[in-house]
Amino acid sequence: MDRGIGYLFCFVGNGLLMNGINQLDNISPMHGGNLHQVSVQYKIDIDNWIDLSTGLNPNPFPVNYIPMEVLSNLPYDNPDFIKVAADYYGPENFIALNGTQEAIQGLPELLERHPVLLPEVGYQEHIQGWHLAGSEISLYPSWDMNESIHVIDNWLENNPRGHLVIINPNNPTGLKFTPEQIHHWASKRDSGCYVIVDEAFMDLTPQDSLLCQNFNDNVIVLRSFGKFFGLAGIRLGFAFASQTVLSALKHRQGLWAVNGPAQYIAKQAFKDLAWQAQARANIQNLAQQNKVCFSGLLNKLDLIRKSESGLFSSYWLPTVQAKELYEFFCERGILLRLIKANTQTAIIRIGLLDMSNTAQLSVVCMAMDAFEKENMLEKEF
Repeated sequence: MDRGIGYLFCFVGNGLLMNGINQLDNISPMHGGNLHQVSVQYKIDIDNWIDLSTGLNPNPFPVNYIPMEVLSNLPYDNPDFIKVAADYYGPENFIALNGTQEAIQGLPELLERHPVLLPEVGYQEHIQGWHLAGSEISLYPSWDMNESIHVIDNWLENNPRGHLVIINPNNPTGLKFTPEQIHHWASKRDSGCYVIVDEAFMDLTPQDSLLCQNFNDNVIVLRSFGKFFGLAGIRLGFAFASQTVLSALKHRQGLWAVNGPAQYIAKQAFKDLAWQAQARANIQNLAQQNKVCFSGLLNKLDLIRKSESGLFSSYWLPTVQAKELYEFFCERGILLRLIKANTQTAIIRIGLLDMSNTAQLSVVCMAMDAFEKENMLEKEF
């Protein structure tokens, strides 16, 4: 079956018709980091959880002090904040957002109504946004580079008036396209058709970002502050696009879109080049240590494929085995991320464990040993 045809979605009224898939289980996905929910579900106090379900830097940018005026004044866009953000990212054609979620939800409503092509596996809020906008959705495979390019090329050839969404690098598969490849696809779009590129995890390799070079007016780039700097709670993101798109997003925002503490903290973080360099080195080292730590167990299971992307690693397993592993760890107060890949396969995505935290490391190691012994014992029988 041609993958470019086999993953066509059509939305009719409130119904969902699909060719090739019976249902989309995670159209309203549970996100990582929801400790309040799992603490109730598994009857484990929220303070006793080890959260490996997010892709956040486990050693966040330090926040020691926030001036009182930052808390008491209305949060108009601070010129110094805008300047240091431009220095950090490069281009000056952007607006600050209350997290990139604001643009992910808003763009499907703001852009011209055309069919859209999205990754089959990826941050599911993108699909959710286009679904709620009533768009005709097609999916491309998002774990194999050659297959992805083949399907995207075919779809763009047959749909010159359509939008393309790319998560670069993909969360959770780690697939990453080159800027040249994305520019090529953008050049094939008709007027009013956009390529939306979510670069939420690009801070580890900023040289691979589209922001390092001029990009077409029909390209929209989203960047998240919280992942690399480890401060998801302040809700900050950025959209880079043509002035037409930015004006539409700004109009949708209204006044005081980004709170004062977020602007103040980000200004300090963007200026601290030494911290950024050290953080990239630390994350790289931690990623390698985590790979060694978890591969010992995962490689002994029915592992289908795996990928690493700095702040997280992903392991494809048969769905039943992935659910068993997820539940086993939850029962011990360790939260992983369970993501449906297809009807037979699920992904266990694991965020970075801070190896210097010996107490947490001990708990995780004991859980892995216990699961391995239980799994091996079942195989013997």
